[in-house]
Amino acid sequence: LYINEHLYHYRKDEKSITGSYRPKFIQQWGNLFSIMEGIIEEKNLGEEYKKALLNRIALSITAVGLNEIRNPSNKAFGHIKVLKSYLKQEKYHNAVSKLNTKNLPLPWKLLLISCKLKCATAVYIAIAMIEKLRSR
Repeated sequence: LYINEHLYHYRKDEKSITGSYRPKFIQQWGNLFSIMEGIIEEKNLGEEYKKALLNRIALSITAVGLNEIRNPSNKAFGHIKVLKSYLKQEKYHNAVSKLNTKNLPLPWKLLLISCKLKCATAVYIAIAMIEKLRSR
């Protein structure tokens, strides 16, 4: 079904939900991914849905990293520790290891290869650069 209307407006600024630190973000996304996985299984939606969910999980590192960088109680080493923990999660590592990076631009390839290698410091640097570019 196609509706030729603008029904949603996305606004990002420093005070928006995407611009502030959310302490339960990783847990909430884990819950969301589990619910989505359950729906895919329950409805027997097929491999393309499973692949799409795995891709979403693999690419979640940017949102997780950007959220963590906004954590006022952590500095660089604290952020790296959180990222390292996320990269080690079985669900995340499984998803990123299956992600095909062949057609992605070089910066994305480097970020996701760092994720596959569980190199949290490189991931932190890449996310910090993304945040710096976003705040321009």
